[in-house]
Amino acid sequence: MRPQPRLRTALLAGILAMTLTACASESEPAHPPHETDLESAPDFHGGKPRTPETEAIWDDAAKRAAVDAATATMNAYVSNRGKTRDAWWAALSPHLDAIATRDYAWVEPSAIPATALTGTVVVTAGEAPTLAYATVPTNAGEYTLTLSRKDGSSPWEAGRIEPANGSR
Repeated sequence: MRPQPRLRTALLAGILAMTLTACASESEPAHPPHETDLESAPDFHGGKPRTPETEAIWDDAAKRAAVDAATATMNAYVSNRGKTRDAWWAALSPHLDAIATRDYAWVEPSAIPATALTGTVVVTAGEAPTLAYATVPTNAGEYTLTLSRKDGSSPWEAGRIEPANGSR
């Protein structure tokens, strides 16, 4: 004789409740958390020794490097005429940080109004020596770039490229 559907449902609910109660009553985790001694941890950095980060400072060399990065980025960004989208992206993407690479991957280069730089790039220091802002004059108005770097020996990368007046 088979149990009635209501009885079967009640039995399943009871078994489920007991199972969940048993799981919730365990006060000790099944596996204790691992403690890692960072000094003795193996190096998984591709088998290469890790190099310490270079402290970033804002000086003339950092400013020149930021100007060069902003100029190269904007030259790639505005060189959108007569190129395929793939060629434009191949020129621009190496100048972008990881987030900008994701964000700008969908830009249609033919929609960018600027086609040439028209003046001197001006860079100002950001809130930290790893952050800078660039103002770049183009034939479609000024653009503002947000640049960042991981540390003092890392290259500047663009995180944002926007018309200075905020329009798109």
